[in-house]
Amino acid sequence: MEPVGQHILRWLADRPGQRFSYEHLATVFSEELAQSQSRRTVREHIDLANEISTSFGRVRLVDIDDDTCRTESLLYAGFQQRGSRFVLAGDDPTDPVEWNYALGLDRFWVWQFPALPRSESDWAACVASSANPAPDVGMLANAYRGGTLPVGFGTCWDSRDLTAATQPLSCQLPHQAELIASGSVMLPDATPPVSLQGSCSRQAAKVIGRADPTAGGELTEQVLATQSDPAGAAKQVVCFVVPAQPRRLIGTLVGLRDSPILFIE
Repeated sequence: MEPVGQHILRWLADRPGQRFSYEHLATVFSEELAQSQSRRTVREHIDLANEISTSFGRVRLVDIDDDTCRTESLLYAGFQQRGSRFVLAGDDPTDPVEWNYALGLDRFWVWQFPALPRSESDWAACVASSANPAPDVGMLANAYRGGTLPVGFGTCWDSRDLTAATQPLSCQLPHQAELIASGSVMLPDATPPVSLQGSCSRQAAKVIGRADPTAGGELTEQVLATQSDPAGAAKQVVCFVVPAQPRRLIGTLVGLRDSPILFIE
């Protein structure tokens, strides 16, 4: 491997338990990456490390069951596993919607470095990083169970509505909406819109961490059907939050609790 690739892997090995996005690593090693002859990206250097591991008889990282890393990442973030779903602590199993929460999560496997023959050592680390570029660093640990979510893991967009043309952006940037969860309605024909709105409000309260998710009228929870049955009953829905007034939010609302909400006019 090139020196910069070795440096990246050693740098990660010196920071066990910390999570870094590819974008963050690219910033940290920007000068070395620019000066390297191959001009490889951070991901390409890690992929090369995987190829080296293969030469020692290891399974390629892409062949490892990615659900294992996904499961561990979600549990690490504070979710609880219920069958094939991951729910918040205290989740109500009688809720009319089975919600999936909006965690902008990317994850990948990193083998130890330097690579050793399988007979001597054999392990890989599951690394969770934010899917949305953001310069902040922080711990994903228990973010959905009393912790604080690093802003890069949020899912936001700059519109008060949600359509097929809506483009997500980092919650660090000014935005008009943040996704709380998306879900499947268990009994579409027997679930009126008021029940869906109530379910969305309860999810927003849990995710934000405050009894009143509107923060005294500063926010509004919205539930939108993304798929309906032939009779018009909602089958798939999304729950998101927007400012009550025409202004923009800064930062994620996840785990905000009683801290002030940051707005930009």
